[in-house]
Amino acid sequence: MFDVYKETENRYYRNFNNDYSLLIVLILLEKYQTKERDDFGVCNIFQLHEFIKNDYSKLKEITNELEDTNDYSGINDLILNKIINIGDELNLFKLRDVGVFNFIEMQSKVLEKAIKNDDDFPCEVDYYSSVIDEIFELKKLNEKRIEKLINNNKFNRDEIYAPLYLDKYYNKKISLLIDIVPEDIVFRITYLDEGTKIVEKEVKIFINKFSKDLYKDYAPDYSDINRLYFSKQIENFYTFINDLPLIKNTINIPFSTLENKGFEIVKILKHLEINKKIKINKWNDENFWKIDFTNLPITIDSLIKDKDEEQDIKIEKTTFRSGTLFFQNKQLNFDKKPIQKDLLNTLFKKPKYKWTNDEIWEDWGENDLKGKTLKFYTASDEINKTIALDTGIRDFLIKSTKQIQINQKYIN
Repeated sequence: MFDVYKETENRYYRNFNNDYSLLIVLILLEKYQTKERDDFGVCNIFQLHEFIKNDYSKLKEITNELEDTNDYSGINDLILNKIINIGDELNLFKLRDVGVFNFIEMQSKVLEKAIKNDDDFPCEVDYYSSVIDEIFELKKLNEKRIEKLINNNKFNRDEIYAPLYLDKYYNKKISLLIDIVPEDIVFRITYLDEGTKIVEKEVKIFINKFSKDLYKDYAPDYSDINRLYFSKQIENFYTFINDLPLIKNTINIPFSTLENKGFEIVKILKHLEINKKIKINKWNDENFWKIDFTNLPITIDSLIKDKDEEQDIKIEKTTFRSGTLFFQNKQLNFDKKPIQKDLLNTLFKKPKYKWTNDEIWEDWGENDLKGKTLKFYTASDEINKTIALDTGIRDFLIKSTKQIQINQKYIN
């Protein structure tokens, strides 16, 4: 039995139910697999901006939480605290330090933003003066660090450029910088092996329940929309990627899909990854997620059904009759699209033939050939779009400026 209170109040649900929070977990788990160790265990250093994959000011879950709690100096401060809380609450890692580096570049970046009057930050002189003050205070601390290294005969080139790690009151020392230069804010963690294994297992359990709509009525915290059924989310996801370029079997999905209200991108991708429908290059990628699809053509069925279930489907012969295209076990109706219907009627008279523009117009009984060629040229594009939407196949018709034909690999 599905115990609502037990399910929605547990620590894993709280940290997985939000896409941006689940993404933090997946990036942390991915980095754990590198197994980089020191004397304390599996240890990694992160830059804060690795966890900020989009303009998070457009995500209601984040802005609503920021306004409601009033506990953070800004979005980046919220994200850093979210990461630290996830590590603590899920017993995933222990935070060792938070620090900064690149002092010279940091100062240049701040001055550049001040000169540009960057829309994302206040333009008041006092604001940037306070930011510069933060940098100079950090420089003083770094100079003391280097002086101590010299006195202890531990000074070397690597130490010069090492981050300056701060004490537990780090938030007071970077309260302004954290929103301007997240790439220069670093933190160091030590993974807890046992806790990490449990979290990996719990992610799979959560995604399985999500795909079965057990969380349908429990939208993420601070969300302003209702959660859609999983099947509808898959359908919306399929429609979305259908407009993206497919290179061999790869589609690059932009981070801006985190804003999409029609599907929860991180959960959908993780579900597809678990079920071996896709391979994700890296959760912690730059600019976009590079996704390799294991089954082509990409269809709604290929995203939902098991491979064995797909193989059991008997593919019917490709035909066109009475305004309906029978293709890939689909019935696509073109009856209310007269030009597309006429073009398909002509092409299926000789399905393996390369029809020239003149031959098509002659078959239609038209005389003014050149002036109307664009009409069926555009119709072939629309036919391909309609077929792609239902089957994932984008090259049913092949055309040039002088001829059109049905792609022979789809003709039995």
